Amino acid sequence: ALMRAGRFDRQIYVDLPDLNDRVAIFNVHLRKIKTDDSLDVELLARQTPGFSGADIANVCNPPLLPPVTTSTVCRSRISMMLSTV
Repeated sequence: ALMRAGRFDRQIYVDLPDLNDRVAIFNVHLRKIKTDDSLDVELLARQTPGFSGADIANVCNPPLLPPVTTSTVCRSRISMMLSTV
């Protein structure tokens, strides 16, 4: 329905984020989440080539993170989520 004539007459293609962009996106989405000191954002960005900003947001989404007794996000929890997205 959105692609019918008269709705949107232009389509803009946006490339996927590169490494530096993915680092920035991870930092934005992890900003309000308590993280462990072992969490290396650059390593996460290197492990996610081809991920869009929405994919990275899903990786960082706290309700989707496996429950643990602590509220701190560490590298192993994020790595586990990478395999599910």
